[in-house]
Amino acid sequence: MYGVDYNNPWITDALSAPRRASALLCALVAAALGALVLFSARAFAQPFEIFITGALQNLPPPWSVTSSQAIVQIMVFGLLLAIGYAATRTEGRTLWRPESRPLLSLICGLIIGGAGLSLSVGMAWSMGTIKEAVIAPVSAPIGGVAMGAFLVAFQSASEEVYFRGWLQPVLCARWGPWVGLIASSALFAGLHIIGGAQSFVALLNIFLGGVMFGLLALRSGGLFAAVGAHFAWNWTEAGCFGLAPITGGAIATLQLRPETQWGGSSGNMNDSTATTIVLLVIVVGLVLLGSTRSAPRAKHQSDHAL
Repeated sequence: MYGVDYNNPWITDALSAPRRASALLCALVAAALGALVLFSARAFAQPFEIFITGALQNLPPPWSVTSSQAIVQIMVFGLLLAIGYAATRTEGRTLWRPESRPLLSLICGLIIGGAGLSLSVGMAWSMGTIKEAVIAPVSAPIGGVAMGAFLVAFQSASEEVYFRGWLQPVLCARWGPWVGLIASSALFAGLHIIGGAQSFVALLNIFLGGVMFGLLALRSGGLFAAVGAHFAWNWTEAGCFGLAPITGGAIATLQLRPETQWGGSSGNMNDSTATTIVLLVIVVGLVLLGSTRSAPRAKHQSDHAL
């Protein structure tokens, strides 16, 4: 485990990059480009899906619709991935920095994400807020479930490259590790407003999720743990429990009572107090973890304030 300090390899990479980026400029560009991509997706996704569905109408149902949704999602999140790649290459940094134990990091991330969301749903269920639960594998063909899992993985990896691979190291290097972590997580939550998040609890939970993913990236020294947790959280919610719309269908379908603080919204667990509690526990645990490895110290301490 690495410490959340200037010895962290993410931060030393950003400090020693051949073309050191301005934190403020990166934050503004990330906000502007992210907003442009998401606004464009909301404005043009539906007519584009209809167009592609018509072009693929010879495919057996529901594959014409499913395939069109998949193409749109790959295009949208592919843009975020491309922006993150271009930005890190401009700095001279590696898009996906190497780790000593990538498989272990991935497994830990998958466990944290899947168990965290499951615990949140379990707490909501124990409070009587699950009003309907249907396990319907027949309505979710294995091909559709696999496609949904792939798209969630692609979305999770793209967002992690954009926020934790590109933006967070720059902000941590220039503004300090903890300030950079909080700022990148706040931007992560802010851009989700365009995606539909509106309530205070939902934005708080998305912010805490960003902190969790950011800490996993910093603690592990790479993106595998963060991507694993992001994927497992989102897919467990959507593809396993059916609590959010997902391309290809879900294994089960749970319905929440949105009138209670534990039940979240009718769509997902972002509005749930149970999610807040679970995320806080995970974040506190990651904060309290001690550093067991060290990275080369940055050569110029004065650079930290830039």
